[in-house]
Amino acid sequence: MGTTPDYFGLLDASGRGPAGVSGDDLARPFDAVVGAKVARQAGLAVGSRFVASHGLVELPAELATEHAERAYRVTAVLPATGAPADRAIFTALETAWSMHEHEHEHEGEAAHSAPAAEGSPRAEITALLVQGRSYGDMARIAASLARDTRVQAVVPGREVTRLLQYLRAGEEVVLGLAWLATAVAFFAVMLAMAAAGIDRRRQIATLRALGASRATLARLLIAESLLIAGAGAALGFVLGRGAAAAIAWHVEGSRGFSLQLTGVTPGELAAPAAALLLGLVAGAVPAYFTCREDIAPHLSNAP
Repeated sequence: MGTTPDYFGLLDASGRGPAGVSGDDLARPFDAVVGAKVARQAGLAVGSRFVASHGLVELPAELATEHAERAYRVTAVLPATGAPADRAIFTALETAWSMHEHEHEHEGEAAHSAPAAEGSPRAEITALLVQGRSYGDMARIAASLARDTRVQAVVPGREVTRLLQYLRAGEEVVLGLAWLATAVAFFAVMLAMAAAGIDRRRQIATLRALGASRATLARLLIAESLLIAGAGAALGFVLGRGAAAAIAWHVEGSRGFSLQLTGVTPGELAAPAAALLLGLVAGAVPAYFTCREDIAPHLSNAP
């Protein structure tokens, strides 16, 4: 990526980028500042040299030789930031222009032995960040540039808003599936407790005959239901946090930006609380009907 040392200064000021990069690191042609992940995967360190290639296609022999003569030299390795800079290689703008000049030589176009200067016809800026004094200024600039088919204007705020809308829609779908799974679990626990009450009719009748009250037996059944619901809620909470950490790790490794996990929010605590409440209801309903059942038939049928 062709850039200037000012780029690193902007990242430092935002608190999201690497620090410790000076103008001397990109002072000479083919000086390169590499991100932490690039350096780790490619085995690069300060003083290392590497040859650039275009994509994953193997270059012809003549092009590969010429590129080998223009090897980059690593002048700095950025500290890990969890940002896209970890996956980038930065060079001076003049170096990027020089490489494009070199490509045109092989196409039969005018050759230049020195790196292209800023005023050279080959010196092209492919991306430009414009900051306006107000949102209205940015909207007018974007509307003006939209009429020119040679350029594309992108307003970061709009793109971020659109991305958040997509994420919010996905969040609503996942939340709906979560509530559906909770409802299924609620009925599963209720049916399990009802089946357990039917299987334990004789034991419950025996306890009643020995003096256990209906309230005591109901509390035992409800406690069992709460234990099942609590274990499920705790396991779901741990698995959910673990899945979020795994997704953040995968996104950082594959996309180059970090997703920071927040602390436990009230919404996360509300989910286990709702599970316990549903477990209470799922256990109370079967317990009510089981404990009000007449015990005489079950005692008379005892072997």
